[in-house]
Order: sequence, then structure tokens, then C-alpha cells
Amino acid sequence: MYRIIAAGTVAAILWGTIATASVADEFYWTDITANEIRRAGLDGSNAVFVAGSPSAVGLAVDAAREKVYWTDDELKKIRRCNLDGTGVEDLVTSDLITPRGIALDPVGYATRRVGKMYWTDEGTGSIRRADLDGLDVETLVTGLIHPREIALDPLGGKMYWADSGSKKIQRANLDGSVVEDVVASRLELPRGIALDMTARKVYWTDGGPDKIQRADLDGSRVEDLIASGLDIVRGIALDPGAGKMYFVDAGVDKIFRADLGGQGIEELRAGTPHPWSIVLASAPLERKPDQLRIVVDLDGSDRLYIDPSGARWVHRFWSWPKRVHLNGVPWEPSRTRHLKNEAETEFLAPDVDFASAKLTVHEGRDTAVLEHAEGGLILHLCDSPNGRQTYDMTITFGMKVAQSSAQDRAVAAGR
Repeated sequence: MYRIIAAGTVAAILWGTIATASVADEFYWTDITANEIRRAGLDGSNAVFVAGSPSAVGLAVDAAREKVYWTDDELKKIRRCNLDGTGVEDLVTSDLITPRGIALDPVGYATRRVGKMYWTDEGTGSIRRADLDGLDVETLVTGLIHPREIALDPLGGKMYWADSGSKKIQRANLDGSVVEDVVASRLELPRGIALDMTARKVYWTDGGPDKIQRADLDGSRVEDLIASGLDIVRGIALDPGAGKMYFVDAGVDKIFRADLGGQGIEELRAGTPHPWSIVLASAPLERKPDQLRIVVDLDGSDRLYIDPSGARWVHRFWSWPKRVHLNGVPWEPSRTRHLKNEAETEFLAPDVDFASAKLTVHEGRDTAVLEHAEGGLILHLCDSPNGRQTYDMTITFGMKVAQSSAQDRAVAAGR
């Protein structure tokens, strides 16, 4: 699993925990002329092809599930694939005109539900979001002119975006309410945007004067970081842990990096036909091994059986549950009764102590009871009022202590 330092956020949200900023290991970028997504080491070496798409524009990476997400404005789709480029999927295929930027809240930290993706659509002048599988599409903000890249601050409950049509950097709550101007003067063509939540700064690229600038999150103290030598500057990504920013220049077909203050510019990749967005990825980070977060939309009576091998759902009355997620792993029990705890659907560490399990209910209007059973657990769920209700629960485990050998026990007993 990868910890992601994305163009839109510095803190990666993994399995319900917040990872602090850290030094990255590689970067991904989209190229709209080569029609592809590629990645390379931080020095630009070892570049490899990841996936092809007719016009890949915006880019994001899901750390929890090891997926690459992108917008394609020619296909008018939002798509994803595995980090190695396999398993390309179309997620959102309707009501898109010119999808541009995309950013992720991988486990739904901000909404206390399932993971969400947010995107801008320049053609409709809107910002929307959906579950990571493309379901439950919502329109959050309308009336924008040409919204480009988008960045998320889930801890602060905010999203930020660049609107090249209104010549503004703007923000709103993650549900789309309270739209505010952050920077509304002396901008010409803002495009890329990124957040440094450690220093509480917003960075952006301006393709009019071809500058890179930054300000405090409220828009105060605007600074020019790189004000000359750029041609068609677009995407930007930050690595605060290393004190670096990465950016693409489509005018000279190159990818660069510099210090966060704009000094020490280095050329990393040349000859890239038309780079657009860029994302940084860091070294693997495992999830917290001692918790299981369960999120489900209920409208009935059900039982969830959990043991080291996996989970089994038994539906009893009324409607089947929807949008089930175990530690971020999506599951549709109405189609597949069993979810194996292995490979891509691994949702729980193998060495948790089931005997120590305790249930905490964060959200839910009726019954949720945890029963200890031989070899595992049974979670009894019942939502008797009419209509669906989201239940958000966490089971906390202790970790098993390895048994000592007979010889060790004898020594400990003084024999």
C-alpha cells in the first residue's frame, strides 16, 4: 500500500488514520498528447508506462486500494486502474462535458462514510463527488466558469480549486456550501493547485504570466515563488517532508522540481509531449492493524460473521444492505455472501486477538451488538425504522502475544 502526497493534499488518509507528510519515492503524471499516464523516480529516472487513455487530464492515487484515478475529457469519463496499469475501469460515464481536476478522500474521513472522489467539470462549471466506485454522484458547486484542478483538506473540511475563467482561487466546505474567494485579484489563468497543510499554505500555478505562487490558506500574504523562465505551467504537487515542489511545463515539455520557496530549480524529465497533472507517491505504509471500521447503509435485520479467514453476511429481514465497506474494502453482500480476508480484499490483520474485540458505534439509530463466538465474532444489526440509515462502527482488537516455548516457560518458572 502506498502513502500518497497528492497534488491536492499533504496528509494521506489511510484506513481511518492520518499519515503525516513524508519524503516521496516517485511521481506519476498525465500526458494529453502521448495519451498516457507514466511514473518515474524522483530524479526522473526509470520512467515507465502505466496506462493509456485518449486524453488523460486530472490525476489522483488511492493509497488504500493502490489505484490510479484520472479524468479523460475526450472520452468524457472518470477512470481508474491498478498501480501497474492493469484492470482499467470506467467509473463515471454520464453527465460529464469537460472533466478536469480530481482529488480523493480515500476512506471518507471527511464524510464519515465510504471513500469519496471529487472532480471539477469545466464544461458544466461544477464540482461533483461520488463514491470511489463511481456510485452516488452528487453535485456540490455550480455556477463556476472554468474550474481546473482541485485539492482537499479533509481535516479542515474544505476543498480548494483554481477557476481560470473567474481568475480566482476559491474554496468551500466539502459538501459544497459556503463558497469563498481565497485569492481574487492579480491572477490571469490559475490552473494547478496544491496544499501544504503543515505550513498552512495553498500553492497554485498561473498560466497567464506563467508563475508559481502561494499564500496562506485564507488568501493572505500572496508570494511569487517562480516568476520567470516558465512557458505553459500546469500541474503542481508538494512534498513538504523533503521541502520540495514538483511541477510540469507543457510549453517546453518538461517536468521540474524546486525548493518550496522556489529556489534550486531542477529539470527532471524532458521530451514529455504535453504533461498536465502530477502526483507524488511515497514508500509503503501499512494500515493500523488493531481496528476494523465497518460502514454500511442498513434497512433491515442482518448478521455479520467475522473470523481470520474473512467475513460472511447473513441477511434476515427487509432490504439487503448497501455500500458495505470493511476498512475501506467495498463489498456487496447481496451478490457475494463471503468476503475473503486476503489479497486485494484483505481487510484485517491476521494476528488480532478476537477475544479482546470491543465495538464502538459512531453512527446508527437502532441496534448494533457484538457477540463473541468460537473462532470469531458475530455482529448483530437491526434497523427497524423505515428507510435506510448509515451505520459507522469500529471494532478494536488487541494483538496476540506469541506463546513461548516449553523451554522458555521452564526457565521463567525457575526450573
